[in-house]
Formats: sequence, structure tokens, C-alpha cells
Amino acid sequence: MSDDDRRAARIIRAILTRNIDSDLDAASLEIVTALRGHGWRPTNAHPTPPWQPQPGEALGPDIVHHCAAQVRAALTEALERAAQTEGTHAATRGDTSA
Repeated sequence: MSDDDRRAARIIRAILTRNIDSDLDAASLEIVTALRGHGWRPTNAHPTPPWQPQPGEALGPDIVHHCAAQVRAALTEALERAAQTEGTHAATRGDTSA
């Protein structure tokens, strides 16, 4: 068990063995003070990033259809760009077969 684990266990034990029903403000201040004494510092809250499916996770049909539509759109766009690029290259080479 590391020092951090021991510190966390002491804080948890202190919280659980205390009767905090009597004075919640004092108990919460004591808990925050104990956490700060062990190195915790408050940080700005950040919004939760949008959910992304994890590798190997089962996906619902609506997500599969949405992802498939995105892939199809990207593939169509890439093929159209490639066709335009090939047409531009053929015109600059004087190739009329394209």
C-alpha cells in the first residue's frame, strides 16, 4: 500500500467514523481541510467530453447506422476529390481519355 493509499484510507476512516448529522457545515469544512492537508487542491470544473464508444464495446443499431453514414459520406467526399484531382492532372497532361 502506497503513502497515498494510506492517506486516503485515513481520510475515509475519519469521515465514516464521525457523526456528521449534527453539524454538516463543520464536518464538510473539516473534510476539505483534511484533503487540502494531504495535498488536494480544488481545480476548475470541466465539462464531460462527449461519449465515444470504446474498442470492443457493443454498440446500439442507431450508433452503428450513424457511424456508417459518416464513413460513407467521408468516402464519397474522398472519391470525389480524387476524381477531381485526376481530371485536373489529365487535363494538364493533355490526356483526353479521362
